[in-house]
Amino acid sequence: MKTHCRVLTVHPQMPWTDYGDHTYCFSCGAHRTEGSSEVTQLEVSGNLIPQELLDIRTLSSRGISRATCEKFNYGYHGDKQVACYYHRGHLVYQKTRTADKRFSVLSGDTGGVPFKNLLFGRHLWGDGGWSPIDYNRG
Repeated sequence: MKTHCRVLTVHPQMPWTDYGDHTYCFSCGAHRTEGSSEVTQLEVSGNLIPQELLDIRTLSSRGISRATCEKFNYGYHGDKQVACYYHRGHLVYQKTRTADKRFSVLSGDTGGVPFKNLLFGRHLWGDGGWSPIDYNRG
């Protein structure tokens, strides 16, 4: 059986997350739209949005408080929601989301860490070496 990522090859019981109009794999970032068999990966491009330009505010439609957004450094830049991903204290990626659920990934100096290996909010619990999800270990 050929799948889009290693996690589903090893753990085929893990289904895609179905949102009605699209499905998404949280393991590798692949997605596909309703009615299509084409699997696409998020494109990664450079030029991180400066953190001081993020408008941190309540996400009322999703029931997320401003305090939570501040803690996780999740905000808006124009019409896009922006989630910041850190590795060893440094901002390395940002994932953007538009109102019509189009996603993209921006990268900075990643130090060789692939986006798929990062867990959003992980920076809040330190870098003790333990990871709750690590499918890339041999």
